[in-house]
Amino acid sequence: MMGYWLFLTQEGAAKVIADNWEVFLNLCYPADADVWKTHLAPTGAMERFLTTTSVAASAQYLAPWISEDDKRRHHEAFGDDYEACLNWYRRSINNLGVKEERELLKMGLIGRRIEKETLMVTGLRDAVSSVERARAVMSSCASKGKLKVCYFFIQFLFCC
Repeated sequence: MMGYWLFLTQEGAAKVIADNWEVFLNLCYPADADVWKTHLAPTGAMERFLTTTSVAASAQYLAPWISEDDKRRHHEAFGDDYEACLNWYRRSINNLGVKEERELLKMGLIGRRIEKETLMVTGLRDAVSSVERARAVMSSCASKGKLKVCYFFIQFLFCC
């Protein structure tokens, strides 16, 4: 289910995305999230899709609510540099910062749970991470009664 993580954390992934940014965007914002089951979630699927699928062929997947202006703004925002966006995945998969977080916990500078009101936004049709899975993870992080969950009919994948 999380094969795309392996791709997003490998050396050169940002360049592959930048070189195929429109195919990437078409995959990230599909009209039917089930496309993620074959072209994103399995190990190797995302890289294969980005490097072997044309913009025209991938356009069939793009959600109708993504306009040409949206695509233009996406490209203006990221250009040819997706490195910073991939750091979140790299940090997580490589356990970066764990030692520092343990020290901060010992010093009492951070808590084990989020004590403030916490908003979790999730998509109802996410084919990779179910609402139940996302809620379970966030519930383990937020103090009882502090978590508010908002559901969207569309799915989200890539945020920076």
